[in-house]
Amino acid sequence: MHLSKSLTSKLFFRALNLRRVLLALGVSLSLLAPGSLRAADLPSATRALLEGNADDAVGQLKQILATDSANGQAHLLLCRAYYAQSMAAAAASECTAALRTLANDSSAQDWAGRAYGMQANGAGPIAGLRLAFKVRNAFEAAVRINPLNGDAVNDLSEYYIDAPSIVGGGFEKAALLADRSQAQLPQNSHRMRAMAAEKQKDYETAEREFRAATSVANQPNAWADLGAFYSRRAQSEKAAEALRRAIALDHAGRCSNDAHRGQPRAAPCRACSPRLPGLAREV
Repeated sequence: MHLSKSLTSKLFFRALNLRRVLLALGVSLSLLAPGSLRAADLPSATRALLEGNADDAVGQLKQILATDSANGQAHLLLCRAYYAQSMAAAAASECTAALRTLANDSSAQDWAGRAYGMQANGAGPIAGLRLAFKVRNAFEAAVRINPLNGDAVNDLSEYYIDAPSIVGGGFEKAALLADRSQAQLPQNSHRMRAMAAEKQKDYETAEREFRAATSVANQPNAWADLGAFYSRRAQSEKAAEALRRAIALDHAGRCSNDAHRGQPRAAPCRACSPRLPGLAREV
């Protein structure tokens, strides 16, 4: 085992976790399965995390678990809250607890992989490599359980592209995953090919694939990916334009969802886009 490989692994996990922290604050109320609503404070804790009040969410979730320690959804949400606060060990512990009852839940496996990845970022060489295998196993389980879980597919593809081969990374694996995802997850498939091409310094193909991802879906995260690519290529004007599109689409989509739920149009829309400051920093 060479130290350089463990250092490469550590750099991989540091880059991988930036987007995850932003996603942790993008909690959807769809997280709540019908059976989980029996804990009266769980929807309130979910809303607190959605609004960026991680401390409030943690407090509520601890109260829930004090009386219902087997509540897998509460453990999962607490994992996400700790993740948003960059508390790696606590997040990993809570996601592990969630998997005791949610082992067949794709989202729970995906978040466990993310938490283990954050934990690996601060671990030593031996522990980091051991955790890397846990990350890979969790991401692969998430995709196996639900091949249409776009977040899990993205996470697994990033692992394959960025992780050293000693812990199961590889461009061939990423290419196979992109092929399997093309029909039903075309945006994700283009994103995988773009990231793999960029990693191999084929910037022309990378730009083409990032742009293809925006064309097939016109989603804010696709435009944010394109903007981040341009930022890495020091093309600031193109990066800013892509970010403006991402912000506009994200803002419109979230406010539209609030209006659909009956929220007045005059209500402030800041809460519609809690990820935008993070997106701006990333790009």
